[in-house]
Amino acid sequence: MEPWDPMAANSAGTDELTRCRQAIRELERSNRELEQFARIASHDLREPLRTIASYLSLIERECRGRLGADTDKFIGIAVDGAHRMSRMLSELHAYARVADGGQRFQAVDCAEIASEVIASLELLVGEAGARIRLGELPRVLGERVLLELLFRQLLENALKFRAERAPEIVLSGEITGEQVRFRVRDNGIGIPSSQQERIFEPFQRLHPRDVYPGSGLGLSLCQRIVEHHGGQIAVQSSPGEGSEFAFTLPRAPASTAPEHR
Repeated sequence: MEPWDPMAANSAGTDELTRCRQAIRELERSNRELEQFARIASHDLREPLRTIASYLSLIERECRGRLGADTDKFIGIAVDGAHRMSRMLSELHAYARVADGGQRFQAVDCAEIASEVIASLELLVGEAGARIRLGELPRVLGERVLLELLFRQLLENALKFRAERAPEIVLSGEITGEQVRFRVRDNGIGIPSSQQERIFEPFQRLHPRDVYPGSGLGLSLCQRIVEHHGGQIAVQSSPGEGSEFAFTLPRAPASTAPEHR
């Protein structure tokens, strides 16, 4: 057996550490390039897509009933596809810009955000016959625009993935040390345990688009926003019994004034 050489062992360890650091730098560079591409692509593609969607809508309005039922159907499919692509690009742009520009955290009034989001969802709430109850919602440190996206997406999902009964949704939060733990609980269709990790992956869908529309980016965007704020998000759910999404955000110190629009 060869005698142990501490110098050789240290050298091998140093080489391995250097390779790991190089791999991390390369991965970080690749992620930055991917995020930049997603921002540029989603931004630049939205303008021509808006033009396409506008003219398709015009064609649909002017030609409905004049070219036959099949043509009406084909035009409707094209219009729906253009609008769906527009929503996907908007969500992709939001997904890519989450970590852009560094942290600009300020004290944010979550009760105010929740009230504004619910007011903007008034039509959807009315159509679903839903009831949304708000518990205590402590202030947090974060980026207001991103937190508004987070609350909106989770509440929209609770309204969208509803069962036959009227939706009952509860949004609440509690301070746990230096964090606030929020919960969004609903009585919707629920999620099978085998799919509960998959739902946070980009573009993953559990249901056909014609049953529950969407891009499949919503929950991955939520996860990205929460992790950008140093928190974690998870779900507990059973099919037919509803879901509860829990996530953590940094608590705002008592001395900081909340940001208002």
